[in-house]
Amino acid sequence: MALCIGVAQYDDESLQPLPVVADEVAIMRGALVESGFAEAEPLVGVCTAAEVRDRLRTLEVPEPGRVLIYWTGHGLSREEGCRLLTTDSRLDQLDEETC
Repeated sequence: MALCIGVAQYDDESLQPLPVVADEVAIMRGALVESGFAEAEPLVGVCTAAEVRDRLRTLEVPEPGRVLIYWTGHGLSREEGCRLLTTDSRLDQLDEETC
């Protein structure tokens, strides 16, 4: 089981859109399926933190369980740790709810 997430659009105007993530997710999904992953679910475009959390919670992992999560989109590294940014992330209000 794999989940391929590509965040292409951001509400925060200081974060540039990333139109190539749809292509990146498609390429990765193809490579994963070719490598033996039975499923490689896509989540592409507008991806809010709630949508990402919901998708992670509802993944049905077959036994024996293994999950690969592929992420393409903006992220940042700060002293307090690294963050993957979702569509609704705001750089002036980083918290557990939005990234």
